[in-house]
Amino acid sequence: MAGIRILFVQDNGINESLALTELSAFLQVRGHQTHLLLARQEGRTLDRKAAGFEPHLVVLPCNVFGHRFVLDTADRLRRVLPGVPILVGGTHPTFSPSVLEHPAVDWILVGEAELAVASLADRLACGKGPEGIPGIWWKEGGKVVSTGPAALLESLDELPAADRGLYLRYGFMRRFPWKKFSTGRGCVNRCSFCYNNRVRSLYRGAAGNVVRRKPVERVFQEIEDVARQSRLDWVHFSDDLFVTDPQWLERFCVEYPRGFSLPFSCNSSGDRMTREAATLLGRAGCRVVAIGVETASEERRVRWLGKPVTNAVLESAAQHVHAAGMKLVTFNMIGLPGETLEDAIATIRYSRRLGAEAVRVTMAVPLPGTRMALEATDAGQLDQRLAHDFSAQIDLAERPYGPYYDLPDAAGIEALLNLAPLVRRLPTGAGLARMLRLVPRAATRPARCWMALQERGIYGFPFAAGLDFFLHVGNPWMRTTNYVALI
Repeated sequence: MAGIRILFVQDNGINESLALTELSAFLQVRGHQTHLLLARQEGRTLDRKAAGFEPHLVVLPCNVFGHRFVLDTADRLRRVLPGVPILVGGTHPTFSPSVLEHPAVDWILVGEAELAVASLADRLACGKGPEGIPGIWWKEGGKVVSTGPAALLESLDELPAADRGLYLRYGFMRRFPWKKFSTGRGCVNRCSFCYNNRVRSLYRGAAGNVVRRKPVERVFQEIEDVARQSRLDWVHFSDDLFVTDPQWLERFCVEYPRGFSLPFSCNSSGDRMTREAATLLGRAGCRVVAIGVETASEERRVRWLGKPVTNAVLESAAQHVHAAGMKLVTFNMIGLPGETLEDAIATIRYSRRLGAEAVRVTMAVPLPGTRMALEATDAGQLDQRLAHDFSAQIDLAERPYGPYYDLPDAAGIEALLNLAPLVRRLPTGAGLARMLRLVPRAATRPARCWMALQERGIYGFPFAAGLDFFLHVGNPWMRTTNYVALI
């Protein structure tokens, strides 16, 4: 059986998808040919290059908060590739199958990609259609035909080495010295604002575990592969939680320094950053740990956000990180339902109490169907459609600033986000809130680049390398790919 040509089209290198690199490799070992085009990089040549590849199938990764580009691109490619089926996959179609109603979309992928898309490619190579493949949904008589979620890979060891060359053929991505990796799929947490709960519900009762870990050797193989293809000065593990399995972590931390001298960073939660875990990481070469604080309000963190981590636990975790010789980065979310400007300022200032070397701040974005969105609707702080209807969800390209919940201090909260690295260092008091309420929020938006500058200070990559990368990707707030299991 001769393989087919499969074209991936994505918006921007900022949304590099590790799941897409794994899907590409999985398809290649079955004899299919894959290629990626980044629309921002290709510009006006996108149509010509897409047609020049002569694909048999187009796959468009589509993530929540970034669906508008995908639907517009489907329309665009339909004109230059008439008759070539277009498949849309990722978090958006997984949670909102109604995207299949768009006239330029032929099929959608619901769930993880490898087994479903590989089966589809094999079928197309034999002149057959998608009927009956779990996870591939299609239209029939104007109605959506469901086949349930795609089957899960029971063991991530079944994956071939990821096709990182998919992105590294672009020079700006090859040159950037900081690169991300994943060591597993799924998350054990049940945060009220996150879509991990929806993925868990999707696969409830299915064969295989949603939370899986790659063998340590498999992770090392990918690092070596990337180092051969590109510049690599810093390894970042982008898993939601790197610190979960103590035995896996101990083995990783013993073996990593034997094979690599590269510094690395990872994400954790406060309750998992014990003294033992921090000591292992520090000795292995970890230099930065990022921990989700989200809010300084312990009650809001536990009750509204579903993160049962107290302030005392966070402060203990911060001490362990610093005692092991590592830097601390905190994840913070402002613009939460019911939040005042003073509450949000307290969150930014709390990172100072933790001794964090950097603060990452995002605006809370309502995800339809999550507990936080539904409860905000009940409290009159969110429109019903935004809480229930994915077709009405916010697209970050259209609304990049927020806040997205109905808040009386909306302008001041946006100004706070834009100025967060500065606010963290300023004396607190009523005058700060008054200033943020008065300053025009649009005037503070250029200050968001300070967050990129603080990242450079943490990771130490050359200024020229960072500038080169961001000149190519544009606004870093357009990042939507943050779930490593779905393309």
